[in-house]
Formats: sequence, C-alpha cells, structure tokens
Amino acid sequence: MSRFLENEEFQGELENGNAHLPEWRFDWKTPKPEFYPTRECHPIQCLDLILDLDKQLDQLCASTSLAVAKNRVGLVYDVVMLSHRNLFDM
Repeated sequence: MSRFLENEEFQGELENGNAHLPEWRFDWKTPKPEFYPTRECHPIQCLDLILDLDKQLDQLCASTSLAVAKNRVGLVYDVVMLSHRNLFDM
C-alpha cells in the first residue's frame, strides 16, 4: 500500500536515502533540427484514398440524424466566467 508523504517526511526519507526519485533521460539518436517545418509537412494521400474517405463521410452523413440529440445538454452561464481574462494577452 502506498501513501503520499508530507514535505517533512519526504525530506527525511530523502536524507536517509530511502526516497524513490525517478530518473528522466532522453536518448536522441538523430541530431536535433535547427527549426521544425510547419508548412507543407502533411502526408500526401493518393486519389483512391481521398475518394474512399469521401464516400465513407457521405455514408456517415446520410445515416446520421442530428435533429434531436439522444442526450440533451444544457449550457450554464456564469457571471464570474464573464470576467475571466487570459493574463498572457494583457
């Protein structure tokens, strides 16, 4: 059975050498690139795959009715959330 240690208990275990401290190690086989591409790096799909996926999506749209939800959802408005701001945008 495991339990969480309080800070003082953990410091005592650490000093006694009984604390388990995980080791984080990253082994890289390839050199780290100077920059990472963000454009034109998506996989290219063949025309057959595109047509097959389009056909599957058409069948899914035709067989799915979203007129009435099986489980209805309600939205709750909170005045406190209205004052929420992203601190990094200020």
